[in-house]
Amino acid sequence: MNHFDQLRRSVSRERSMLSDKLRTLLLKGASQAGGFDPDEVFPYIEEQLTQAEYLTAQLFLTWICENNLTFGHGNIQQRFAEHLKTS
Repeated sequence: MNHFDQLRRSVSRERSMLSDKLRTLLLKGASQAGGFDPDEVFPYIEEQLTQAEYLTAQLFLTWICENNLTFGHGNIQQRFAEHLKTS
């Protein structure tokens, strides 16, 4: 297991729900980007993220895109919980 995988697992285990800060940034970033692709969302939010938040957001947004899903104010925590169950 490489360093990225170890860090990913530890971050995923620590976060059963998104913090209010990260939830707000993901919603705003997706809105500004017009989608959920991490490459398009991160320019709007990355400077405001800690390393752990960055990794959490990267993994979550990648999972959203790979599974052709979306999220909004009403279901972002539910989508994040689904993401954690599959990682």
